[in-house]
Amino acid sequence: MSKEEKTNETADVFDKILQENKRLHTSIEQGLTMIRLESFENDLEVKSVDLLSSLRKVINGRKREFIYQSVFPSIEFEGKYAYVVTDPKWNEILLDQIVSNAIKYSSTKRGRKNLIFRIEENGNYTSLSITDEGVGIPPYDLDRVFQPFFTGENGRKFPNSTGIGLYLCKKIADKLGQTITIQSKVSKGTTVTIRWVRGMEKHKSNK
Repeated sequence: MSKEEKTNETADVFDKILQENKRLHTSIEQGLTMIRLESFENDLEVKSVDLLSSLRKVINGRKREFIYQSVFPSIEFEGKYAYVVTDPKWNEILLDQIVSNAIKYSSTKRGRKNLIFRIEENGNYTSLSITDEGVGIPPYDLDRVFQPFFTGENGRKFPNSTGIGLYLCKKIADKLGQTITIQSKVSKGTTVTIRWVRGMEKHKSNK
């Protein structure tokens, strides 16, 4: 084995270790989030939040996973800001869980996969559709994906599935007064859509 081959092999092993550490970290965070939900109202600060900024933060937090799994995220929105009324921390937990699922269920497909974040503003509401190109969810499992610990058919293909992620997303969305829905086609991908009440842009003083 050449020096270059050894270097590449070492880098690959290192990446696998990082991915496993990230997976364990996500599982621990899910457990802690379930505990924190019991005192949700004591840890709540609802205000006007820029959804674009939150999305970029969540995407950057999983940058290595995107690269390792050949998933390419892109945001479709023509505006400069997209303010919504929510709690910034809980909202990012919700977004991060959806992104984590999208990466995981896209990992078995070869080649480049896209992950599209599409923001739309309609009247008093802002919606975000997160569309992956993963394995998809069978129609007979769709009605149960928000139930706790339900893994369905995909749970048999992905041993690290916990059935907690989407359950947490639904609980958080309900507590924040947001709506969350899911559509999917087997082998085509999944779209998760969240809707918020639109927030007010914060104007900086020139003084």
